[in-house]
Amino acid sequence: MHTIEESPPQRRGACRMAAALGIGTMLLLNSCATYRAKPVDPIALEQAWRSLDPNTASESVRKAMGEDSKLPASFDLSDGISLEEAEIAALFFNPSIRVTRLEIGVPGSEAAHATLWEDPELGIDGEYILENVDEPLIFGAGLSITIPLSGRPGVKKKLAEARVSDLEAAALGAEWALLNTLRKDWLRLAAAKARIDLLESSQATLQNLIKLAPKFRAAQAFTVVDERLLQIQLKTVFDSLQQAKNQQEELRLNVIAILGLHPEHNWDLQAKVVDLAIYNQKPQLKQLLLHPTMRQVLAAYQVAERQLELEVRKQFPDLTFGFGGAIEDDEPRLTLGLGLLPIPMWNRNKAGIASAEVSRDVVAAHVQIALQDILHNDRQTRRQESALKRRLEFYETEIAPLADKQVADARRLTGLGQTDLFMLADAVELSRDVKLDLLEIQIEHRLSVLALHALSGPPSEDGFKKSIKESQVEKSGQDNVDASLIKEKQ
Repeated sequence: MHTIEESPPQRRGACRMAAALGIGTMLLLNSCATYRAKPVDPIALEQAWRSLDPNTASESVRKAMGEDSKLPASFDLSDGISLEEAEIAALFFNPSIRVTRLEIGVPGSEAAHATLWEDPELGIDGEYILENVDEPLIFGAGLSITIPLSGRPGVKKKLAEARVSDLEAAALGAEWALLNTLRKDWLRLAAAKARIDLLESSQATLQNLIKLAPKFRAAQAFTVVDERLLQIQLKTVFDSLQQAKNQQEELRLNVIAILGLHPEHNWDLQAKVVDLAIYNQKPQLKQLLLHPTMRQVLAAYQVAERQLELEVRKQFPDLTFGFGGAIEDDEPRLTLGLGLLPIPMWNRNKAGIASAEVSRDVVAAHVQIALQDILHNDRQTRRQESALKRRLEFYETEIAPLADKQVADARRLTGLGQTDLFMLADAVELSRDVKLDLLEIQIEHRLSVLALHALSGPPSEDGFKKSIKESQVEKSGQDNVDASLIKEKQ
């Protein structure tokens, strides 16, 4: 006959302790973050992007920026896009810029949680004595906590903050490069329109001359061969005109890509050769040293500094404190323990420190390279701008007036019957070529002015550009696209 024996109080205590630890562990696990898939649908992305037409794109910017933004009151992409509006759209919709800004959130998140202590570790162990004893089971549980005496969490926070500054400098440089690329392509697009106007004018002149050919032939002042040469000139101008129109459309699509807008919509780019007076400022040495490239390499140097500091901190140990309980021979016991790992005796993280020191020296060399490149580019761009300016003045004051005078005299003499029609056609062709050359020189000079202005870097991150960046962080930049994009938050 079996009898029920009451468990010793110690054993019941051990069971309660094990149950409590198990329940506490389950509760802690339930409070952990969980993974949730968030797939991206390319078809939905394209549809959302396409929905941003000239009307909805403007509204999307205004809605994201808020009522208190510094967005110009005249901002409207539906009534034609000026250069100022194009710059706003590029900073807001360009996908590469948006990705660069979002990347700042990676070290930003690390910095926000860098000072958190390591999670405590729960340990459970047991022994079973094979000898014939009354209580063969020895049960124990412990909890260990690491106290960061080395100060590594604080250094990790500084390292993450340095990486944030590095990526912010990269974003600033990307924005500045984007604006300068847009300004150059905008100027080329305006030049393409001016080139088309010149060719169309020349085409109309040649067509009028061909209409006069029968009268000159009747007066025996023009031959069939001369008329055929005029036809060849006209066909050549027609081909050049078609090429100019193709180039204009290619440039238009390129600008639309820079703006980050869908190419299927009819975006009216009002590209004009804008006044470059605001850009025609020679940067001083202090401005050159504030160029985004310099800012970025200096920020990268701070990252190298913080990485070296972290490697030095890794030499020093952290304190691991543990406590727990056990049951042995029906007697409850309290366990305590201290640990200092590692002990800086032989290794002392020499490899990590040496590697970080060399990396810092490499970044310092990149700072020197960036400085020299900027100064060399400044000198070379100044020389190029001066040379183009002299050539432009020579064309405007010497060659172009002579070509215009040649056409005017040929027209006058033709009207008096003192020259042939083909000579007038030659004068018109020469004038067209001179004007096309003059246009190319003007554009090259303006591009050199823009390149010189780009070396100075942005004067500062003004409130409007900052508000664009902040609005994109908060609302991902395109409310209409948010439904299908992965949530973009820093």
